[in-house]
Amino acid sequence: MIAKINRDERYAGHMVYHKKVYEAFDSKHQIDVDKSEWIVVRNMHEGIVTQEEFDMANANMQKSSRGKRGNPANKKKIFLSHA
Repeated sequence: MIAKINRDERYAGHMVYHKKVYEAFDSKHQIDVDKSEWIVVRNMHEGIVTQEEFDMANANMQKSSRGKRGNPANKKKIFLSHA
């Protein structure tokens, strides 16, 4: 949950539009839009955090998440111990 908040630019005062589009006019199915096509309006409102705090939180989150991805060797192993 905190990671989702850290990535949400609204907390820094920015608004992001055009993240999803409908597949067809009469469809309920939405398609994700490429991040390069998003419309970002900077300083739309007063942010809860400053841009520097937002950037620092994202940098710290990326730094701490490195090395945690992948498939650990013992991911599906279960160890049982009888006392």
